[in-house]
Amino acid sequence: MPTVQLVDDASVKASCRPLKVLQPEVTTAYFARREEKAEYDTEVIDHKTTSGQTLSKIAKQHGVNKSDCKRTKTTKYLQIGEIVKVTKKKKKGVKVTFKKADKANMNEVLYIIAETKSLRGEKVLINILQGVEDVLAKKGKQVTVQQDDKDVTLIKTTIGEYCEEEEITNKDDFKDWGIVKVKMAPKDDTKNKEWKDGLECAGTKKALVFLLVDLHSEHSNSNFEAKYLLYKGFKGAGDDSNIRNHFLNETGSYLEIEKGGLLFPFKSIPLNHEDGYKNDSYKSYDYYLKEKNATCFAYKRGSSRIHAACDLYYEVDEPIYAMDDGEVKGVYAFYYDTWAIEIEHEYEHVDGKKLYLRYGEVSKNDIKVKKGDKVKKGDQIGKVGLLVPNVKQPGSDKRGMLHLEMYTGEATGKLSNKSVKYSDMLHAKSTNYSTGRSFQRRKDLIDPLPLLKEAYANSKSMELV
Repeated sequence: MPTVQLVDDASVKASCRPLKVLQPEVTTAYFARREEKAEYDTEVIDHKTTSGQTLSKIAKQHGVNKSDCKRTKTTKYLQIGEIVKVTKKKKKGVKVTFKKADKANMNEVLYIIAETKSLRGEKVLINILQGVEDVLAKKGKQVTVQQDDKDVTLIKTTIGEYCEEEEITNKDDFKDWGIVKVKMAPKDDTKNKEWKDGLECAGTKKALVFLLVDLHSEHSNSNFEAKYLLYKGFKGAGDDSNIRNHFLNETGSYLEIEKGGLLFPFKSIPLNHEDGYKNDSYKSYDYYLKEKNATCFAYKRGSSRIHAACDLYYEVDEPIYAMDDGEVKGVYAFYYDTWAIEIEHEYEHVDGKKLYLRYGEVSKNDIKVKKGDKVKKGDQIGKVGLLVPNVKQPGSDKRGMLHLEMYTGEATGKLSNKSVKYSDMLHAKSTNYSTGRSFQRRKDLIDPLPLLKEAYANSKSMELV
């Protein structure tokens, strides 16, 4: 056992347990995506059945699903006075995990994680630096991103602070982490354009970035000098830099930033999407159910036609946004007092060809563009229209839709064409095909669903939906 002796009084001595040196260190730093899972407290209530009640009515009364109501008798029918066990859930928070990101799209929301030891409560100062070649900035220089909706090059947070701001059930997992949310693009239009131009001109069409992490304290005598603080970012001479507080600056470790793909044409969830059904009646009209209902691409229509679009259900007047940069090629009357907007986008689904979209069933009085206009990704182009006579589907519920058609750009001419045979189609196929049926569309038509799924995921990752 070591002995401790007072300096002012050498006669005072005491034995103590072996002393353990707490070496403050930044263990690692990286970009990540946040994932969360809701956690609930459960309560089981004994419900005494009264006359006229069914399991469905009991479930509705307690605001639960029918599957949460369990009978206690085995008789064929629910009995008056029978006790039904009703399980009720109350959300207590979310369990959060962070998954390391190796690639990201421009404008995507990411989290920067700095895992540390013995540094709780200290300030973290972070720069994102350009690596390998000049793209978003000069090599080795600071890259501008957004923190709290403001352009920054110096990103600030505090170790352990993130958990105090969130209803997180596993807060202790992050008590020694610095966590900060950033949006991977500048807000300023000029700087944003510089990012786009840089990514377009880069040979790989992507930027490789890494992290510089600094710790700062207002109350430490050490001022975090090298002998007191261990940065574990430097691994060897093969790194792009031998600076100890640089992270991710090795081949295979950089974060890759790309210009990104399409955006979803709305900033809210469709009424016929499983993430946000308006009510249970909309489940059977889910446009993800390939060829299974009237909203889906390749579903049979009437006696001779095959549906050439995906239909996204929305309330009338919901704003519609351009899915990518492009040029408006046409604006015209379309179907039952709604209009259509045709845009040739910069996005290439087939190499060297520009994706061509028809945004159909748009409100004729709310179109924001005209033929020849240039549009930017995310610009509002119109609003959802109401078909006349009014659509009443599902059930008696009135609503509108976006009828979205996609073309690869491999063909020219009018999009609607009854003379195009099913056998002429370059990509579009249907299990609903039969002799005499066709899409009645230009031959480069494609199923929009795969790109819609991708666009939906992009917009979610950017917190636009």
